[in-house]
Amino acid sequence: MHSGTFDPLRGRPRPNYLRTVASEPVPAGELAHSLTPEEYGEPVKHADPPVPVLAWIQNRDGHRLVDGVATAWTPRAVEVRYTDERGRVGTVWLWTSAVFRLPARP
Repeated sequence: MHSGTFDPLRGRPRPNYLRTVASEPVPAGELAHSLTPEEYGEPVKHADPPVPVLAWIQNRDGHRLVDGVATAWTPRAVEVRYTDERGRVGTVWLWTSAVFRLPARP
């Protein structure tokens, strides 16, 4: 995860972190493309508690920026539980450059 100079919140409403608790999963055919275990590597460190993020995912409809939480990471990738545009929840492994840590909630 990085904070870089890109402002992922510019022009976006403040994310609703609790939306990631939705009960309906993203159907398998609509899940975002995920890295393989060989790609994301080891060691895997689990977040406790999960860290609020914005993440670029790619699914069959293209690329999109989604709200989510980082649930685990390795030196080169982050596991993100995200909420899609229909409020459904999916999990995906992404390269760290596709994930932006959000500021702590006030």
